[in-house]
Amino acid sequence: MRRRADGMYRWHLIRWVHLGTPSPFHRIGTAMDIHDQRTAHEIRDRQMRTIAEALPDLVWSTNARGEQDYANEAMLKYTRRSLEEVTGADAWETLVHSADLALSRDRWQDSIARGVPYEMQHRLIGADGRPRWFLTRASPMHDENGEIVRWFGTSTDIDDQKRMSQEQAYLAELGRIVNSSLELDRTLRHICEAAIPRLADSCQVDLLMNGVPRTVAFAHDGVRREVPASRIRAHIYGEARAACFVENINDTVLETIVVPMHVRGKSIGAISFVRPEDCDAYGAAGVAFLEEVARRCALAIQNAQLYQREHRVAEALQAASLPRRLPLIDGIALDAVYVPGSSEAQIGGDWYDAFALADGRVVVSIGDVAGSGLDAAVTMSSMRQIIRGIAQVHADPVLMLNSADRALRVDEPDGFVTAFVGVIDPIASTMVYASAGHPPPFIRRTDGSLDELVFVDLPLGLRDRVSIRACSVSVGDGDLLVFYTDGLIESSHDIAKGERLLRAILADAQIDTVRHPAALIRERVLSDGARDDVAILTLRMHRDQRIANMRRWMFACLDADGLSSMRREFRALLIGYGLSELRLEAAELVFGELAGNVVRHAAGSVEFVLDNTGGDLVLHVIDEGPGFERAPMLPIDVMSESGRGLFIVSELTREFSVTKRHPRGSHARAVLVK
Repeated sequence: MRRRADGMYRWHLIRWVHLGTPSPFHRIGTAMDIHDQRTAHEIRDRQMRTIAEALPDLVWSTNARGEQDYANEAMLKYTRRSLEEVTGADAWETLVHSADLALSRDRWQDSIARGVPYEMQHRLIGADGRPRWFLTRASPMHDENGEIVRWFGTSTDIDDQKRMSQEQAYLAELGRIVNSSLELDRTLRHICEAAIPRLADSCQVDLLMNGVPRTVAFAHDGVRREVPASRIRAHIYGEARAACFVENINDTVLETIVVPMHVRGKSIGAISFVRPEDCDAYGAAGVAFLEEVARRCALAIQNAQLYQREHRVAEALQAASLPRRLPLIDGIALDAVYVPGSSEAQIGGDWYDAFALADGRVVVSIGDVAGSGLDAAVTMSSMRQIIRGIAQVHADPVLMLNSADRALRVDEPDGFVTAFVGVIDPIASTMVYASAGHPPPFIRRTDGSLDELVFVDLPLGLRDRVSIRACSVSVGDGDLLVFYTDGLIESSHDIAKGERLLRAILADAQIDTVRHPAALIRERVLSDGARDDVAILTLRMHRDQRIANMRRWMFACLDADGLSSMRREFRALLIGYGLSELRLEAAELVFGELAGNVVRHAAGSVEFVLDNTGGDLVLHVIDEGPGFERAPMLPIDVMSESGRGLFIVSELTREFSVTKRHPRGSHARAVLVK
């Protein structure tokens, strides 16, 4: 500063330049008046500091080297330090949270070296020792030559926004984690593991069991620190708000938060969080956040508990609905397996069924109800029983499916079910079948070839019409029928691949040598487990096992002599079976009426079979006439001349039915009364 002629002092910038001569005094000097610029800088500094003192943000400045030389009152108040304590080259080293210090220092040094603005989100330690998140920005100030002379910075408190953002992200992640499973044990484990280390060093869940809190899940990072049951009990039955405890354990001050869990005003337990007190402690906002965590965890736990109860009920209902054991039928070997889906999936609506009718036919059904859980199990049970009930009246696959469809539309208007029904006649070596959108079964022939039983129709509940005609296929001695639900071929997430694998297994000769082909299919196809429920039912024909209990009579054309000879043999067999005289007369009358009916309406070859395989005496009459059908127990006009013989037959037998054969002819079945 130099004095002017008027006596005023003004700031000058003085520079000396040596002229390059041997004399050290040969120099030229200049004095540039910078008073106005210097005054302007000082005024600007004073103005900026005045503004800084009025701001709620932390405001500070450093020299060109980054050494802090100013802090506003807000910064001194937040840190509760003097100006001398927050100035100097290492001032920030003591203010920034240790976890953020290295990155903050590196960025600050990089900004000084490059002369670029600085920006960083980090935690600053407050006067109470607790850190809060701040957004710190600093910009360089340049002189008229472009040189950096100062840095001015601000640190804005963003703790609430930062924590809210982190909390929202955590809650979203927590929802995904705890709802990823409906198994209670897994849900509880997920809750505890999700808390480490974000919320605590250890987390404990206690649930009320018969009115007593019991620790059911625990997770920790390093040292296990359990919360005493007495403390848990006191706050489960107390207020709904969280309780905080601070205690010294092995020279470590720990802070414990016990948060009761309530659902619809009812306490179900508590969740406890433990962490050292000197870390980023909870605070009032943190406790409120933990209460929200507990609320969401409580809902997830209750959902898992409800699912577990429903799962047990559905599992019991399904177990009760599936056959306890497959029927033992001479000449037919049945095998079946039911494979529940993965533990994450609820009990589904898959079923299989097989049962013998009194006339010797065998009904098989298999199906899959859309959906899962108790509703699906109830629907499955209903569908299976409807098919069973209709089969006892009239064993027509189409009629069974149509009846199930009507019932489903009444009980479950929005539901749908895939199903397959087949009626196997061991006497005629045929199976009549119909399907409602179900995967087609396979028949493995004795020569190793495969037949796929395709039947095009929509699932039950989705059809706008009813099927009017079943299909028929021959089933020979040694043939293997394979029925399954779609979970079998979908287990690999590739239906085409699953079907190819199933075909390969059925084409392998090994399947002809095993006693349990359904189990073999399960083992080979579901080696990695089932993603969805799977039902598999197999049936193999062994006609030679029935021959000892059957007597056949074949006639190219039924004549009086042949009929008379057969009647005597028929009577002798019935006497041998122990029929009384009254039952014997009734059986002979039935035989006569059926034989006469064939003579009148179906001239040509005819076959009579007396079958005692299942314990019931069944008389079969198979002709090659034009064919007709008669369901049992249908009302008949007893005064009509037409059909009077069939009415007599139905009255004298336990069951009587007539079905059409394909492509022509009829098959009458009369279950005789012993």
